[in-house]
Amino acid sequence: MQGNSNSELEFVVVYNNNKYDIGNYLDKHPGGKAILERYENKDITEKFNQIGHSNVAKNILETHFVQSDNSNNISLTTTSEKIDKELIYKKLFTKEDEYFIHKFLGILALLSFIYRYSLLITYGSFGFDNPSITILSLALHTLLSSSSFIFHVLERRIVSNPLLIYKEYRLHAILFTLRSVGISIIGLCNVKDKYTTVIFMLMIHILVDITTLLYGTKGVTSVRAFDKSNLTNRMFQLSFSFYQFVAIGCQLTNRSSIQDGFNTLIAIQSSAFLMTLRRKNLIKDWLYVFWYGVALILSMYAFMLTHSSILFAVIGILFYFRVRFNVNKYVIWTIFTILYHNVIKL
Repeated sequence: MQGNSNSELEFVVVYNNNKYDIGNYLDKHPGGKAILERYENKDITEKFNQIGHSNVAKNILETHFVQSDNSNNISLTTTSEKIDKELIYKKLFTKEDEYFIHKFLGILALLSFIYRYSLLITYGSFGFDNPSITILSLALHTLLSSSSFIFHVLERRIVSNPLLIYKEYRLHAILFTLRSVGISIIGLCNVKDKYTTVIFMLMIHILVDITTLLYGTKGVTSVRAFDKSNLTNRMFQLSFSFYQFVAIGCQLTNRSSIQDGFNTLIAIQSSAFLMTLRRKNLIKDWLYVFWYGVALILSMYAFMLTHSSILFAVIGILFYFRVRFNVNKYVIWTIFTILYHNVIKL
């Protein structure tokens, strides 16, 4: 491969008379890098179609689009240098969402988050005073998550590129959305039994584990699959995983169920949205980390308004045992639930 600067193409292939720069995808290819290296500056159309790649593979290829190969006189520019309006439109508006259902729901969900967190920052509450409006808000976010079935996604996680949406992740996102919505409804119905939320969350997490068993990558989870080679990445991963622990702990308290349920939706749905933008090469990895971090900070702020600092300290200790000693999560949360509801109020 020729030496490149940031302004040069890295590794060009031709597919259906279109040129694609797949330089930053070589190491991420599920079939390995070697199988692609022989096709530099060559037409891959016949071989690509012969193998029978899925629509997901074609979508991944489209994210590396450079230009139509109709003229040898047009200088090439990479998507990292310039993404014109036509290309952005092509990436954002796909045939899979022909009637813009997912996008319309996404816009409404974004406006919902802006409105609710504006109220939170201003008044210290999400403003769920009207049950009918609350139910509509929860229904909106549920429909948004469920509408992701419109799209084709990868069958399995690509460990080297975790910001691509895959089947396990999508199902987890839907299940965690149902967990959040269900907890909010439990609060909205003013259910007094302290273990209703616990049983409901247990059922959801069992379904999550079944999903991982069927579609997951063995040994790779959000808590244990840390990048030990890079301290910065490890700190970010630990922070994101700790947030997940905080969310579960706060929801298990059954103290402010409507708010605690809704509050986790911003983490779930912003992650899916940002991963979609990243898959389409419309944002960089650091932008994903930045905006997802903003979402988590807002969510943590909401938790801190209704829960004590001692609770967070206890959750921190439990998180340490989970990461350091790989203590079973069901054991951890069983102990937490018994202590919280029967021994001490944190």
